[in-house]
This record gives sequence, structure tokens and C-alpha cells, in this order.
Amino acid sequence: MVRINSFKNQFTLKYVIVILLLSLLFSTILVYHRFKVVSSSFIDITMSSQTTSNLTITQLFIDTGRGFNEKESIVLPVESNQKFKTLRFVLPDTDIFAVRFDPISIPGTITIQKIELIDFLGDSHELISFDKITPLKDIESIVQEQDRLIIKTKNIEPVDASFLLDITESLDKMISRINFDQLLVFFLLLVTILSTTGITLYYIVFKVKNSDLFQE
Repeated sequence: MVRINSFKNQFTLKYVIVILLLSLLFSTILVYHRFKVVSSSFIDITMSSQTTSNLTITQLFIDTGRGFNEKESIVLPVESNQKFKTLRFVLPDTDIFAVRFDPISIPGTITIQKIELIDFLGDSHELISFDKITPLKDIESIVQEQDRLIIKTKNIEPVDASFLLDITESLDKMISRINFDQLLVFFLLLVTILSTTGITLYYIVFKVKNSDLFQE
């Protein structure tokens, strides 16, 4: 009978230790994953284009402190049609000072439905209002119709149509929410560690001690 109780206590202790290790592993992975993607985010631009060619390119320039340059830009192909398509640009994991968008590389008209800032996990969405758009070059007209922005470039070849996107406020809001998520994750991790450690100590101090007294 004593051996059976001792075996049960040892089995229970091993079971609790396994739960503790699995909980710590899960919490560590969760924290690591959240930290890894904390500064990663996307800019999604939903737009359509009408140009003289069936295919053109769009380019997003990201100023990280060295001005706008080709190395810190993202180029995507764009089909010329009236169907809206969402273009996704990955932002670098660093400080961003300014963003420039060159919608098309040939004369034409583009219609922007929405511009959205999204974090890596897809948890946070920040719409960038159209008043955050500032034309820079080769833009003939910008007209807002209901929830859409119609931009017409100058009819010249080559055209270098571009405008600035002010994402500073939206980016700050998103980072603030992510920081709150981090605190919540750390709190849950701390609760997990303390609770599992407490349970383990309970079985070590009380269960094993009671087993020894019983054996005596």
C-alpha cells in the first residue's frame, strides 16, 4: 500500500512537471512570435487603373532615413482594367519617416477605394484617410467621389506620377495597440509561470511530505 501511494505521488509529480514545461514552452513561443512581428506591417492599397497599356507597374518608396531610393522601394505589376485589386506592400522592420506612392508608370487614371495599414498578424487595421494624400508630381487632378479617390495623371511620356502617404498617425495607433497586447501576453505568461510553479511546489512540499510521514 505504501509503495502504491509513493508511486501515485511520483506519477502525479511528473505529470505536473510536464504541464509546467509545456505551459512555459507555449508561453515562450507566443511571446517570441509577438515580439518577432511587433514592428512588421503591411500597406494594402485597393485600386483600379485605366491606362493606354494593358500592363504597367506601381511602386512604393519607403524613407527610412536615407530619403527615397530604388533599393528601399517595392515594385508590383498592375493590370489596366476597372476591377479593383488589393496591392500589398510589406513595410520594413525599422523607423519610417515618409512613404511615396507612384501608382502607375504611364499616363492614365487610377481609382483608389481604400488604403489600409495592417499589422503582421492581421489583428490591427488602420484606414488611412484620403486627406493624408499629398500630390507630388505629374498629377493633373484628384477628385473624391463618395468613398473613392479618382486620380488622373498628366498626359505626358514618360510620366512620373507620385504622391505622399502620411501614415505616421495610423502607424503610431497600431503600435500602441500592439504594445498593449505585449503587456497582456507578459501578464498571461507571468500568471502561467506562477500558477504552475505553485501547483508543483504544492505537490512537492505537501504530497511528498505526507507520503514520507505515512511511510514512517
